[in-house]
This record gives sequence, structure tokens and C-alpha cells, in this order.
Amino acid sequence: MRKIFVLAFALLLLGAAEPLLAQKDTLQESIERGMRSMDSLNEQIRIMDSINTARMMEKSTQNMTQNVDWILRLQEENRRKEKKKAIMYIAMGVFFAAVLVVGLLRRRKKTNV
Repeated sequence: MRKIFVLAFALLLLGAAEPLLAQKDTLQESIERGMRSMDSLNEQIRIMDSINTARMMEKSTQNMTQNVDWILRLQEENRRKEKKKAIMYIAMGVFFAAVLVVGLLRRRKKTNV
């Protein structure tokens, strides 16, 4: 009787231990599934990061192009202003030189008479 009781108790312990062993396997599988999902999540994050980086580089390139175009337009406008200013100074110089020549010629005529 005692042997039957020990045998039954041993079978009971083995029966109770099996779900724990199976649970350990499922726990390991659960951890592996979690790691795989984290790997796929990391891959998705990496892909999104590369897409965002590409978009930011494209935007940056656009901004730089717009800035360079703006600077070129500004330089061209400044050149036009400087050219206009130079022509104005030359015209004023020619005008005052003509006034000086006319004034000197009139003065000569007065002294001769």
C-alpha cells in the first residue's frame, strides 16, 4: 500500500511538474516572440528614420537652393543700383565740368572787351 501511495504521489508530482516545464517552454517562446517583435519594431524605426532623414535632406537642399537664388537676385539688384549710381555720378561730373568750362569761357570774354 505504501508503495502504491509513493507511486501515486510520484506520478502526481510528475503530472504537476509537466505544466511547469511546459510553461517554461512557453515563457521562452514568449520571450523569443517578444524579441522578434522588438527586432521588427527596431527595423521599422530604422526605416522611418531613414525616410525622415531623406525628407530632411531634401528640405535642406531646397532651402539652400532658395537661399542661393535669393542671394544671387540680391547681388544682381545691388549691381543694378551701383551701376545706376555710377552713371548718375558721371552725368553730374560731366554737367559740372560743362558749367565750369562755360563759366571760364564767359570770364575770358569779359576780360578781352
